[in-house]
Amino acid sequence: MEQLVSFLSASPLLTLFLVAGLGYALGQVNIFGFRLGVAGVLFSGLFIGAVCPQLEVPGIMGTFGLVLFVYAMGLQAGPGFFSNLRVRGVKFAALATIVLLSGFGMLMLWARLLHLTREQAAGLFTGASTNTPALGVILQIAHSNLPAETYSIAYPFGVVGIFICFHFAKVFIHPKLAPAAHKRLTIERNFRIENPVVAGKTVGEFYDENSELGLRISRIQHEGKVAVASFDAKFALNDQVVAVGSAESLEAAEELLGPPLLSHLEIDRREIDYRRIIVSNKKVVGLTLKGLLLAMPIPCSITRLRRGDVDIVPTLDTNINYGDRLRVVARRESLREASAFLGDSIRGTAEMNFASVGIGLVLGALVGMIPIPIPYFGVMKLGFGGGPLVVALILGYLEHTGPFTWMIPTSAGLTLRQLGLLLFMGVVGLNSGSGFVTTFLKNGPAFLLAGACITLSISIPALFIGYKLFHIPFDELLGAVSGIHTESAAVGFASRLIASDTPEVSYSSVYPIALILKVILAQVILRIV
Repeated sequence: MEQLVSFLSASPLLTLFLVAGLGYALGQVNIFGFRLGVAGVLFSGLFIGAVCPQLEVPGIMGTFGLVLFVYAMGLQAGPGFFSNLRVRGVKFAALATIVLLSGFGMLMLWARLLHLTREQAAGLFTGASTNTPALGVILQIAHSNLPAETYSIAYPFGVVGIFICFHFAKVFIHPKLAPAAHKRLTIERNFRIENPVVAGKTVGEFYDENSELGLRISRIQHEGKVAVASFDAKFALNDQVVAVGSAESLEAAEELLGPPLLSHLEIDRREIDYRRIIVSNKKVVGLTLKGLLLAMPIPCSITRLRRGDVDIVPTLDTNINYGDRLRVVARRESLREASAFLGDSIRGTAEMNFASVGIGLVLGALVGMIPIPIPYFGVMKLGFGGGPLVVALILGYLEHTGPFTWMIPTSAGLTLRQLGLLLFMGVVGLNSGSGFVTTFLKNGPAFLLAGACITLSISIPALFIGYKLFHIPFDELLGAVSGIHTESAAVGFASRLIASDTPEVSYSSVYPIALILKVILAQVILRIV
């Protein structure tokens, strides 16, 4: 045993890999529907650090992991964050602020009762509100592992408590859930052109005039002959067209085009066919869909864009990114040429412009170092948890700036997030292991109770205020509360609970707001407790 410990002590990187591997396996264990997930790495590190306190790894490795995690999260959330913020931004921001201040007040009460140190109080708050980036910021400021010890005690109920609140909220509220998930499904429908206003217009003109519909036309049958609905194809009265979109957009299309038909032109693929093609050609990355259609060497229609696990109907302004999978409708003999033009290489699902990623990370680190004066509390910093997030949100929203492509493929982004969180959790757990045991044996039950009260003081008011006072639909509210807790496991549970993917949309809208608020509140705790 001594030889093994000595060997691992001489190789911190190997030690970290061991912690990450064992912890990830632990996180996959399912106990009554609850899994630790990546947090299993934290508890694996705590165990190994407690048994072998001489095993430590450089803190910079954890900081690097934290930056990767929040930067990749921000890039993914950026495109939808600002648009969703305009829709319900004030409500979401107000709700997050109110309930996090409620949790902050509960923390202050327990800090007085238990005579907590500032570091313990800050760690307890971040654990109970399940916020890893905020923990990273206070670890940098405190130069101590005490926050990680109380974080680890409060974290498990911080996750389980949200599940419990969601379950009982559904039982007591009995919400009437709109079938929003089904309305957003991408479907095809055939129409007959009977609107004289549309007749004579090209498909491109139709798109420009009705861009808000989120509708794509894939085929046009004119006088019995089926053709691809390319940009310059024209509508005529009594033409039959195939439209692709959500149920809502297709209902609106009925007024613009004409009556729906029971026939299905798309079934006949003898002449007009479709293919999923991966974007890997750097020359087309950054183009809007309209620019791509105009640049395509063949007449075609692009009806769907798959990014990650989500199918969307792209608008003309949708930017094309590495790894996007496009459904291209064209003549069968032309699809090979379309594949060659777009690239269609599996490497495109992981391709990244590391120059852009490096610039984004540098900007994020610099923003995190900017001192922000706050009246009565002194100077705060967003740190490596908040700075990269703010920059990534902005760059994710911009997607492209001149020659720089800020976005990265969804699969690559998920990998960066997972890797970053593994590194951070592993380093924090391993370096806090010995202190965690001492803290738990001395004050474990009291800290558990305090953490549970903080978690519930956030979740319960958020559900009540959001539903009763702000009138946020229940499915969106579950996602918003998950975002307030900045807990991805909660949004997954919420989606399964109501059989809808709606919570994921509001989660991505609230997460950045809540994270920044927690980063600030955690620093306030370090100054006033």
